[in-house]
Amino acid sequence: MSASQGPTADTSPGATSARRLALEVTRQIRRRGAYAHELIESQVRSARLPLAERNFAIVLILGVVACQGELDYLLDSALVTGSIKSDVRDALRISTYEMVFLHKEIPVVVDQGVELVRSFAPYASGFANKILRQVAKLKEDFPFGDVTCDVEALAHQQAFPGWFAKRLIAEFGFASATAFMEASNQQAPVFLADIARGTTVEVAAADFSAWLPRIEAGEFIVADASAQKVAALATPSAGGDFLEVGSGRGTKTVLLYHNARRARDLDGPPARIYALDRHAFKQTILQERIKRYHLEDVIPVVGDALRLDELVSARLISQDFGGALIDAPCSGTGTLRRHPEIRWRLTPEDVTAMAAQGLAMLQAVARHIKPGGFVVYSTCSALREENEQVIDAFLASDDGEPFVLDPSTIPPNPFRSTLTPTSPDAHFAAKLRRQPRP
Repeated sequence: MSASQGPTADTSPGATSARRLALEVTRQIRRRGAYAHELIESQVRSARLPLAERNFAIVLILGVVACQGELDYLLDSALVTGSIKSDVRDALRISTYEMVFLHKEIPVVVDQGVELVRSFAPYASGFANKILRQVAKLKEDFPFGDVTCDVEALAHQQAFPGWFAKRLIAEFGFASATAFMEASNQQAPVFLADIARGTTVEVAAADFSAWLPRIEAGEFIVADASAQKVAALATPSAGGDFLEVGSGRGTKTVLLYHNARRARDLDGPPARIYALDRHAFKQTILQERIKRYHLEDVIPVVGDALRLDELVSARLISQDFGGALIDAPCSGTGTLRRHPEIRWRLTPEDVTAMAAQGLAMLQAVARHIKPGGFVVYSTCSALREENEQVIDAFLASDDGEPFVLDPSTIPPNPFRSTLTPTSPDAHFAAKLRRQPRP
């Protein structure tokens, strides 16, 4: 959570343009269930405001979305009676975030918060003043305990749901879970894949625009460093057919194709890649990337991985594959820096449901892997229920009986990238090989 003090216009009459813009965007996120980064790209970066105002608006939007549940806890704790209307709560979340997590001067925050509420609900300006002054008193004792040993206090400090914090501690231990939560509140690094060399380049956010011409030219593609490692682990074998499940917008499709070409020093297509995704709209972006990155023999297919036999019968995909990559649906808990809304939308039941879906997909794909072939199962989750536990359940099933964990995943076994303040996102991948028939 950035300690930015924002633009110097804090003391000007009325709420600043950065705060008004942040209010409009966070209100849309609440009403539409939209994603913060999508609205930032479409509405904030192109706004006719000074750069400092736009940047501060982004800090506020991402911070409020990431801390929403904690901000609501503080606001509700500040209430004596009654309730807070949704539109007023939207504005008070911004001020509470500034006060508690950005540590801005309380008089400035209260003044700006009142002005922000006054801009659309003058009748509630006195109420806003009262609530924010109560929040200021609560801030004196925040996070209400010793964060070095108190799980609830740590969850308050890092703005994580209590169940989520407890689960991270149970899986990784107190110190590692604390580091994970701290990292999740930082700005995500930007990584590019060099298409020709197969190397990873980290780019400073301020320098990203300078790389856009080379991205547009197909020399580089934006891809998290951990995602690049997953694609490398799943590099298609020479010849034959390869299945990519969950191809989405085609980032890993591009990486898979060019990884295979470089591995065998080929000028032409290394294997036929069937890029499968349930969502037809994503195929439009994939088709554009096929042209930009000069992909040959890549076949986009719209369909469900749990109904592969129907796709085979319709002659949309092959019967059997020498390799496959499953980019499984998951909680996304390894990408909280990029998707701050996840932590407050996710429930334990969601995690269990996605783990079950991932296992079903792995079993369905395994039936179409040739002897000697492989499947890489990957998520961007940090939770074992969606990762190691899925692999264990698969290997114990009838469909998993012919498979073994491929030695290329060792060490570590299986591959995991842990989120830290300077690391890529947290991904998981395990490569499973089907043993040849006796």
